[in-house]
Amino acid sequence: MKKIITVIACLMVVAAVGILSKNYYESTYVGSTFYVLVPQNQEVSLVPLYSMKGEEVGIGGDYEFTAYNEEGEPRTVSFSIHTENEEDLLRGGTYLKMEASEKRVLSWQRVREEEVPNGAKVYLQDLFQN
Repeated sequence: MKKIITVIACLMVVAAVGILSKNYYESTYVGSTFYVLVPQNQEVSLVPLYSMKGEEVGIGGDYEFTAYNEEGEPRTVSFSIHTENEEDLLRGGTYLKMEASEKRVLSWQRVREEEVPNGAKVYLQDLFQN
């Protein structure tokens, strides 16, 4: 009887670890598509970039935006561009398409306005008209 209880307890622990691992993976590394319109007043200058420990790791641009998906659902996204060239930084009026998980931006690219779905575009343009 003790062996059966031990086996069941071990299986429950393994199942719990598996569920927690799956949830962590999905919230960190599985993303959805979101769109950003960089504000016209976005500062374009190189700034020091810091690690989570507060150590300087280089220079570039540090950004935080409200992004919208095709259904108009918002998400706050944060990311950095590591560069020594000011020309690589984001400029006001630029549209971005990005894959973002609940915790991080997985990838991003500049896109033309006509590539942004209307569901997201309405919210992005409205954000800067108010």
